[in-house]
Amino acid sequence: MTLETPSLPNQVNKSRGKRTGLIWLGIVLVLVLIAIYGGNRDHEVAPVAVAVADPWDSRVLACNKVQDASPTEDFTTCLEMAGEGWLDPMHRLVWAYSREGEFYDVERMQYWLNELSLYDEYSEVFSQILLFTKGQTPDLKLMGEKGIRQLASINRPIASAYLATLYYLELNTLPKRERIDWLLERSYKKDKTWLLPTDFAIIYAEGFLGEKQPEKAQKVLREAVKYNFPFHANNIAWLMATSTISGLADSSTALDIALKVTNAKGYTDRYVYVDTLAAAYAANGDYTNAVKTQQSAIDLLVAENSEGQTEPGLVESFKQRLSLFEQGKNYTEEVANNGKAFFTGLKKMIESDLLNSYYFEIESKEPLVEELEGN
Repeated sequence: MTLETPSLPNQVNKSRGKRTGLIWLGIVLVLVLIAIYGGNRDHEVAPVAVAVADPWDSRVLACNKVQDASPTEDFTTCLEMAGEGWLDPMHRLVWAYSREGEFYDVERMQYWLNELSLYDEYSEVFSQILLFTKGQTPDLKLMGEKGIRQLASINRPIASAYLATLYYLELNTLPKRERIDWLLERSYKKDKTWLLPTDFAIIYAEGFLGEKQPEKAQKVLREAVKYNFPFHANNIAWLMATSTISGLADSSTALDIALKVTNAKGYTDRYVYVDTLAAAYAANGDYTNAVKTQQSAIDLLVAENSEGQTEPGLVESFKQRLSLFEQGKNYTEEVANNGKAFFTGLKKMIESDLLNSYYFEIESKEPLVEELEGN
């Protein structure tokens, strides 16, 4: 599959120092959780210090080796630095405590999310989502739902998109205050990361919120090609080339967009974009170029992942498409054909993408030897 997942911004750089009206909610929650769970943890730290913004300490690199919350030497170092107020270690701890197994600890995830909420918009929303989905009592779940509503009301795009899924799936406890389409449009206009143009187009084309509107779906796609190029452009070309939805399929436009992407400087040799171009050629009946281009995509994929880092099954999926093109067949891809399946997938995607954004490599800020010698 060639649809890309957005690369989320580094949260520490994005939102260091932000505070909102929900700080009081986080403080109350921390106190509640400490009262309930705080007495039986043997490797937690004292309340964190004021967050450290710019200084560098090489100890922080120990967090890169942390894969779960097992009490290793690296985990202990990472935990100590989080307690001293370092933000990157706090992010890694959220992810570490989320790993299934002996050391899975949702209460500690919540603790560090609340600390990060003072500086980080993603954590501000994720803390409420985690409380809503994993809260141990109805009161805690209700507190999470109220938090999501509050953040949606001040136009946090993640919260607005997530609240829309709760309303559609009827998972809310509190009465609806906003229309689902209004929440989605508000989220989309501010940030096209959480509700993608392709998602929005599917909603319109399939009529998940009312009558089918294929013209509006096409308008959404055409207008979004220019945003965050080539990420949205590639996804749009892929959808138009492979969709079985009549209101979205547009092989000619798909090929135009795919060529624009692969002809752009810096993107000619990206296998994900070359793969889309091959699918677009096939959708237009040009199987000669489809086969040639798909083989190039496979070669690029193998070369780029020569150290065995290829996602399992990815090469095989590329080869399966090549086989189809060699037989003179298009590649098509099914999408959720009913609103419940679509919004369930959107809800899970938001939760998964938020969690995965806490796992990132911390880069060293120590000067290189050459720089030191030059000085």
